[in-house]
Amino acid sequence: MTDRHPDPAQTIGVAVDGMLREAMALHRAGDFAAAEARYRDGLAVAPAHPDLLHWLGVLLFVTGRRDAARPLIERSIGLAPAFPGFYNNYGNVLLASGAVADAELAYRRCLELDRGQPAVWCNLGICLRRAGRVAEAVAAFEAALGDEGDHPDTCAGLVDALQAQNKLDEVTSAYEASCAALPAYEPAFVQLARLYSLAGRIADAARVYRRWQEADPDHPVPRHMLAACTGEGVPARADDAMIRATFDGFAASFDAVLAKLDYRTPERLCELVAAQFPVPAGDLNVLDIGCGTGLCGPLLRPRARALTGVDLSPGMLDKARERGVYDVLAEAELVAYLREHPAAFDLIVCADTLCYFGRLDDAFAAARAALGPAGRFAFSVERTEIDDASDFRLHPHGRYAHRPAYVEAALAAAGLVLLERRDLALRRERGEPVAGCLFCVGA
Repeated sequence: MTDRHPDPAQTIGVAVDGMLREAMALHRAGDFAAAEARYRDGLAVAPAHPDLLHWLGVLLFVTGRRDAARPLIERSIGLAPAFPGFYNNYGNVLLASGAVADAELAYRRCLELDRGQPAVWCNLGICLRRAGRVAEAVAAFEAALGDEGDHPDTCAGLVDALQAQNKLDEVTSAYEASCAALPAYEPAFVQLARLYSLAGRIADAARVYRRWQEADPDHPVPRHMLAACTGEGVPARADDAMIRATFDGFAASFDAVLAKLDYRTPERLCELVAAQFPVPAGDLNVLDIGCGTGLCGPLLRPRARALTGVDLSPGMLDKARERGVYDVLAEAELVAYLREHPAAFDLIVCADTLCYFGRLDDAFAAARAALGPAGRFAFSVERTEIDDASDFRLHPHGRYAHRPAYVEAALAAAGLVLLERRDLALRRERGEPVAGCLFCVGA
């Protein structure tokens, strides 16, 4: 009996699929240079592979090379014309390039192939709104809401379009009826309160949160958001259960939503880190506290001997685990974890987590205790310049903003030395910059 030699074409196919998986993992992790190199390795072997062509095109688009991206995506569609996802990404490229009519055609082709995609209906709504076709935009956003009523882009788009038609009252009336008829139906309360908040009707949003709390007294979200909208009973920090409930439900779309908000806090924080540790020698014990889906992880990995991520949300930790860059991922509360690891870390990074703390004293003291000799702590806060005696303020969106003078005083009280502070916009919300501060401090 003779051995059967493998089919060369099959062997090549297996190798190319492996290159695609590696490239996409690097892409998701934010290592764009390595991902691009791996996509090109695969195309050198299989130049007509639709997935390699498509995802290389998407990568070129997100890294600012739009002219080079478009022909690659068009070629991938020509090779796989029945795959709906390619048309959605193509529409995003076209819309960003100002080709609104062509983007509409791409989104509609995607929906012809698969109508059950809320994100694509939302993209179509954005496209139609940009074209000035407000009634059609409303219909598209409402189609998205059928399956994904709490998606931030859909909510914002629908509010904008309805306001342009002076019809916001129609959709809020429908949700008011849903809340009255189904008092245990949480998504209706979430959606209605968000619509009111986006429209600037904070008193109405507070009324909805109060009704939700009456219907479900033990639910942590309406309790926190009611305090945020009214300024009454503001807690010193957000409840752990509220954070867990919020982010477990947000994990699947978290990265995509932030990408649309021009979110660059991880990159900017790691610039501060690089100024303190210029050589990425891989010799630091690093803690990413409030790591979320792990956006900081790939940026911290080159400097880490050991990289630990900590978060309260199991859903977010599952996403962080997919990046494959952390040595340890732990589900834990921030302050408790820091206290349990005295003098353990050379570097602690905390991106957009302290916005769920009002008072910062305990967090700073715990961070000081967890830093080793010559350790560094880099973090962000949302910034407010309030004109009263308050050190922080809980805003109606549910996050805390801090006076920089208070942050610096709390750092000094904890025995932390300010090394650098940068004031900047952390991201954009409703088209407006969110003011923030980045700090790097030493033990």
